[in-house]
Amino acid sequence: MLKDRLKFVADQCPLPSSPIPSLQHTKWYAEGQNLPGTYTLHSDGYTITVFKTPLVSWYRSFTVNPPSRPPDSSFITFHEWLPKFQLAKTPGWYKFGRVYTWAYARVHPNYLNDWNGQAKRHLKAFQKSGSQLRLGTKQDVMLLYTTSQVPKSLQKAMLEVLDKHLAIHPQTIDILVAEQAGIPIGCYVAGNSDEDKISEYIIGAFHPGYAKQQPMVGLIDWWYQRSLEKGYTTNTFGHMQPPSWFPASGDGYSVFKTNFGINRLWLPINHWRVYFSHKRPSPINPGELK
Repeated sequence: MLKDRLKFVADQCPLPSSPIPSLQHTKWYAEGQNLPGTYTLHSDGYTITVFKTPLVSWYRSFTVNPPSRPPDSSFITFHEWLPKFQLAKTPGWYKFGRVYTWAYARVHPNYLNDWNGQAKRHLKAFQKSGSQLRLGTKQDVMLLYTTSQVPKSLQKAMLEVLDKHLAIHPQTIDILVAEQAGIPIGCYVAGNSDEDKISEYIIGAFHPGYAKQQPMVGLIDWWYQRSLEKGYTTNTFGHMQPPSWFPASGDGYSVFKTNFGINRLWLPINHWRVYFSHKRPSPINPGELK
């Protein structure tokens, strides 16, 4: 594996003056990642309730500005804040946690100029394979997952992510399918947010027996074309491994993403604040701990 590629990705961090959009802070993302009733929308983002009891509660905010104290705080309240931009020290908030990196790419009419030679060769292989492209359904995704490269230990969790989006805003989800002789050989699921003109890769899979036909590269090319038609400016490829000498489970798919001229975005580190209430907590109902 050419892991050295992970050292040479064009790294960036989102600053207030940067045009880099953040999918995590959109209403679309809040709806697709959380259950109804577990989040509150604000003018600059949203706050989710991780858990809440009279004694201890934990809230997580995705906002531009420092969020205010939750109105229904418990005796001890942990408030986690994931800023939209990289900030200087914010009084009252303490940085703690892991830094996550995300892969994103600009969408423009000459996007193939950003792809490397390998990606362009694989696209030509797909175009010569006689494979067809069509919009699909969740059944296509499930069929491919049973015979795909995706580890069985991850299949359930990844399909549940798709289920959340399909349940809340199915009209924003594109299930792209490549097939040969009527047989699905690859699928690529993208979620579309009109708020910031972003399309995000959600899940995907291909049949190993058709790897030489390069269905995933053909589907990514179609994804770009559809984003252009929508007037979008950004495609996100999801999680990206940072450079490291140590092997990691995400190395393979991260190296694959480097074929498409992506930038590695370093998301701001989590900020934390703890609130204490002067009110004595009421007894906890055992049912609230479930």
